[in-house]
Amino acid sequence: PSSSVQTVEQEFALYVTSVCLLEGTDSISFWAMSHSAYPTLYRLAMDYLPMQASSVPCEQVFSSASETMTKHRNRISPILMEAIQMTKFFLKKEQLNFTEGWVTSQKDMHVAVVDNNLLATIVETALNHDSLTHRIDDIIGAIGEDEGDEMDDNLSLF
Repeated sequence: PSSSVQTVEQEFALYVTSVCLLEGTDSISFWAMSHSAYPTLYRLAMDYLPMQASSVPCEQVFSSASETMTKHRNRISPILMEAIQMTKFFLKKEQLNFTEGWVTSQKDMHVAVVDNNLLATIVETALNHDSLTHRIDDIIGAIGEDEGDEMDDNLSLF
């Protein structure tokens, strides 16, 4: 092989050590831009990327065809059937896509943990034992009020 042609091993090593995809770049666009740098890997990617990840689209096509080809319309020619199915596909494709452009960034998915531990905050701010004792009494009183403890303090049970 000439020196201008790289081996598969060299091409793979170059690919593995190259810079990762930029955020938001889809794999098809990456391979469209990188086909000259990685010609062998490009051909492999183009063999595998177009494959459907599931059988759902195929099942949808058969379901759509069964809606068109009914017992009452069983004499539709294959050419007309194909034209009808393609028309249905293109009409569905032109429908409004309300989720288009909704890409959630990693930053938006990060949930900030808010520590609302009021008890820990009060205890940390108490400087001495007397202050802490009064704060704990306040906390117990607040919990009693919050839980609706409205019993009379002078209630006798027996």
